Amino acid sequence: MVNTHPTMTGKLRAAIDTCSPGVSYGVNQLPSTLDNKYESGKAYSSCDQIEVFDFANHQGATYACGASCSSFYALNKDVTSWRVRD
Repeated sequence: MVNTHPTMTGKLRAAIDTCSPGVSYGVNQLPSTLDNKYESGKAYSSCDQIEVFDFANHQGATYACGASCSSFYALNKDVTSWRVRD
């Protein structure tokens, strides 16, 4: 299960089933109401890496960081798909 929760500051929060080696969770295409709105993020449930992408299906420019990203830098407000992993 993946729940994407926007916050008032545009922070991506991923509350998911527990991550484990070789298992990742993500969203291939954010709905239009959430597309291009995120600027930072936090992962939970043993996930220690966040990857965000400019285009759907994990394509285009990408930015990766640890479990807590204070900024997606060049991809701020340009995130269309994302995933988290262990």
